[in-house]
Amino acid sequence: MKQLDKMAPAKWRTMELNTPGYGGLNIEDLEYQLDVGQSPDMLNMMLKNGSFGKRYGQTTLCSFDYPIQAIGKYSDNLFLQTGQDIVQWDGENTTVVYTDAGIAAKKGIFFNFNRMLYFLNGSIYLVWDGETMSPVVPYIPDIGINAKPDGSYVDLFDDYNRLGAGFRVTYNGDGTSTQYHLLDKMTNLDNTPVEATVDGVEKTEGTDFTVNRETGVITFNSAPPAKQNNVEIVAYKTEPEYINSILNNKYWAAYGGQNNSRLFLAGNGDSTYYFSYVFDASYFPESNNATVGNGEEDITGFGTQYNNLIVFKPTEMYAISYTYQQDSSGDYVAQFVSAQVNIEMGCDMPDTILYVDNRLTWGSTEWGICTLCSTVIEDERNVRIVSRNINGGHRAAGLLQEADLEKAIAINYDGKYILVCSGTAYAWDYTNSPFSQSDRISVDQAAKRTAWFKWDNIYMNGYMVMNRECYFAKDNKLCKLGFNLDDFGKAIPAHYMTPMMDFSAYEYEKNAKWIYIEQRGDTPSITHIRYITNEDVNGTEEPRDLIVPSRIWGTFKWTTFGWNPTRFARVFARKLRMKKFIMLGVYMWNDEVNKDMSLSGIRILWDLIKKVK
Repeated sequence: MKQLDKMAPAKWRTMELNTPGYGGLNIEDLEYQLDVGQSPDMLNMMLKNGSFGKRYGQTTLCSFDYPIQAIGKYSDNLFLQTGQDIVQWDGENTTVVYTDAGIAAKKGIFFNFNRMLYFLNGSIYLVWDGETMSPVVPYIPDIGINAKPDGSYVDLFDDYNRLGAGFRVTYNGDGTSTQYHLLDKMTNLDNTPVEATVDGVEKTEGTDFTVNRETGVITFNSAPPAKQNNVEIVAYKTEPEYINSILNNKYWAAYGGQNNSRLFLAGNGDSTYYFSYVFDASYFPESNNATVGNGEEDITGFGTQYNNLIVFKPTEMYAISYTYQQDSSGDYVAQFVSAQVNIEMGCDMPDTILYVDNRLTWGSTEWGICTLCSTVIEDERNVRIVSRNINGGHRAAGLLQEADLEKAIAINYDGKYILVCSGTAYAWDYTNSPFSQSDRISVDQAAKRTAWFKWDNIYMNGYMVMNRECYFAKDNKLCKLGFNLDDFGKAIPAHYMTPMMDFSAYEYEKNAKWIYIEQRGDTPSITHIRYITNEDVNGTEEPRDLIVPSRIWGTFKWTTFGWNPTRFARVFARKLRMKKFIMLGVYMWNDEVNKDMSLSGIRILWDLIKKVK
């Protein structure tokens, strides 16, 4: 029996990576101290369809003469700002719905409010009602009623409208007065004709009355009869500072406590937010505004969480809550009260603020990607960093070393938070690896478990998710992300490296005999392999590639065709012949067009040789 035992084959040990790549890219920890599901070097890979493979492909849908500066959506149509035009795209055709030189003056924002689509860019304010695009007509407020002709008494009613020049005052005619005085602020009127009605009959300036625009006095040819609120006067006085305080805003939110009844705007440089009247984006009452935090820093965006509106600034955050209280006169009025949320961790990357995985998430050029776990300032951990694995530093460049990071935009699509900056994208797969809020002892360990993937050749001016499709602007082209295996007809170069594995025996030299690699059988795939050890950092190439031809006729292409009846997994076995190594890593790559690099599992047979001396 002893002789037979000596002749028995060697019992090789097994190293398994059951879910290669599921832990994402990790450049924070050392290559040989990673979890087996993480990677020290990965590009253009992600989790999709239950396995690990190439990222989304990119396709051009249509192009324009000028760059696309902003994208919005209404119903099942996209709306684009390009050149002097607002263009509607219905999935097949484009239609110019509005043209104005003011559109080209500045990048704008589209936003949906009260069943309408609005466009605002500092020079022009438009609304789409489902059929036509037209300038927003500012609401004309009723500033006062029951006014005396000489202006000595008036019951104040509405606030002035910051957005518009018009205002209305209603007087009680006394039967003798011909001169009707506007209120104190209503002097130096515009040249816009003054409108007046007496007992419901329209009167014409220059025929029925005259106007002293400097003093704000209207003189009727004959005294209106004595009656309550029978004289209405509408006059116009443009306050450029007021109007610009609304038009020049760059960020918006719909908020009203338990509903989205008011439009909030901010970002015009004065650290102040402004909010509209209830369900009326044409009326911004003069007093509906507030300044929060350090006045030297402007507001950089909004987000909603729980029942609060979160106001972001570069280095601080505030929560706005809604109350309905009685004022000194006994009337119930809406009030928005602010409270500080965090005094250190703000947002200076305005286009990255999104609500994902039940929490607000955003970017900071100092901290990386953050998430809001609580709106209570006493909770010292109410903001947590989730991009710990890919922030980078002196050893390896990462997210925080990207150029023009403050101009980055973020996408919430297909269970992923995707941040795009300067052609590089970082995707957090929060569906498969959500951030664990419950881990209050080690925030670093919680962030370490999040899976991030790095992509290149991703350029976006703006984006919009509609009908579960992600559309984006690239210069003057409207494009789409999809599960195609090419970027605009060209290859998506991808690679993936396992951690440098010491097989939990770093004090031993090892031999490796076989490697088994499992790949999906239903997508065309080619995988090139290189083996890397601590002695050979450049690696040894595997002479035989892993090739999986496609049998799926719905995505048939001659370049991927092969007589392959397999639709499930393909397992490839390769002899390693790697000897006397301490650490071993497997590097895989693919740079062929219309070819995937799908990986489901890796198993290595190895054994110990001797201890290191």
